[in-house]
Amino acid sequence: MMGDAEPEPRRRVISMPDEPPRDPTRADPEAFRLAHVRRESGVRSLGVLCHLVGFFCLLGTLEFALLARGILAPPPELEAYASPGLIRLGSWSVSFAFLLLAIGQVALGYGLTHLQAWARWTVIVLTLISLASHSVMSLVACVAYPAWGLVSLAVGGAVHGVILRPLVARGAGVVFSREYGEVIRETPQIRGRMSLLLKVSIGLILAGFLGILLFVLAVYEGLIDL
Repeated sequence: MMGDAEPEPRRRVISMPDEPPRDPTRADPEAFRLAHVRRESGVRSLGVLCHLVGFFCLLGTLEFALLARGILAPPPELEAYASPGLIRLGSWSVSFAFLLLAIGQVALGYGLTHLQAWARWTVIVLTLISLASHSVMSLVACVAYPAWGLVSLAVGGAVHGVILRPLVARGAGVVFSREYGEVIRETPQIRGRMSLLLKVSIGLILAGFLGILLFVLAVYEGLIDL
C-alpha cells in the first residue's frame, strides 16, 4: 500500500571474539624463550668460538710482529732461502693478515653473541665459500692421496655443517628477530648453557694449540731436527 512504511534494511551482525589474538611472545614470554633457548645457546656458542679463534689470531699477530722486529730469530731453513729484508717484509705481511682475521673474528663473535642478523648472514656466506674451496682442494688431493683426500673431505664437511646448523636450521631466524630480543630483556632469569659442541671444540683447539706450541719450542731447542 502507498501509506505503508518501507521495511528497514537488515543489519549485518558481526560477532567479535572475546579477546583479540595475542602475540605468542607477549602471551607467555618465558615459555616462548624456553622454546627457543637451545637455538639461542647454539648461536651464542658459535660467537664464543669466534672470540676464541680471534684470540689465537692475535697470538699469531704478535708472533710474526716479534719476528719482523728481530726479537724472535727466524728458523735457519728460512734464512737459507730468503734475505733478512724479505723475511721482515713477509713477517709484517703475515702479522697484518692475522690482525685483520682477529678483528673479523671478534666482530663476528660480538654479533653472534648479541644475536645480530648481519653476523648470521655473514657467517653463512663465509662458511659456504670456505666449504666450496675446501671441497675443491680435498677432491684435488684425492688424485694424489685418495685416503687423505676423502678424510679431509669428510671432516671438512662435518665441521662446516656443524657451523651452519644453528644458523640455517628451522626456526633459527626467530632468535635473531627484534621480538625475541624483547623477550630476552623480559626474561633475564633464563640463561642458556654452553653447548657440548663448544666444549669439545674449545678442548680440541686448545689441545692443537698446545701441541703446535710444544712442537715449535722443540724445533727451536733442537730437540726435533727438520
